[in-house]
Amino acid sequence: MAFAVRDGVLRTAATGVLEGVTRKVLLQLAGQLGIPVSLQPVHREGIGELSEAAISSSSRALIPAVRIAGQQVGNGRPGPICRRLLAAYRAYVETAVRPALPRS
Repeated sequence: MAFAVRDGVLRTAATGVLEGVTRKVLLQLAGQLGIPVSLQPVHREGIGELSEAAISSSSRALIPAVRIAGQQVGNGRPGPICRRLLAAYRAYVETAVRPALPRS
């Protein structure tokens, strides 16, 4: 799991994960949005304590997870922190990212 929310804190491991560009931008945006971040992993036995979870990727940005290993995460729907981060990421891409090649 790349991201999890417990007690209003966005959590992700500090080591042992791919430190990709999307993850870096999402962590910066979390700071700008005032979302507390903890660089500590969430382990399988802690899934039941989560209110939200998501994974990130370059092509899909932030993908909320509502079930992990058969366990429901939070209320089973994407939560407000993931929705805020995704909206902020989309706004960031709209203003900051330019095509590598001109559009034809």
